[in-house]
Amino acid sequence: MGWWFLPIAFWAVGLLVMIGGVYIGHKISEAKEHLHENAELAKHRDRTASMYFGLEGKALDMIPWVTVRLVYLILGMIIFALGFVALSFII
Repeated sequence: MGWWFLPIAFWAVGLLVMIGGVYIGHKISEAKEHLHENAELAKHRDRTASMYFGLEGKALDMIPWVTVRLVYLILGMIIFALGFVALSFII
């Protein structure tokens, strides 16, 4: 009876990975906006800090987040499918 935990755990981890890709992308986009705001605020106080904030924000702008989310989605689907493989060994 305890073996049913294994496929359910695979399904739960797979779903968490798929949802995690969207969550991480959302959090990083918030951090990117925060860096751009800090760059604008620091422009008059400290020019070097403003430059570094701007560079960090531009570096985050250059990352293709659609690809990152797609990788998380595919990895989560593979883990989810492994749950069905584990289920077939139990039945």
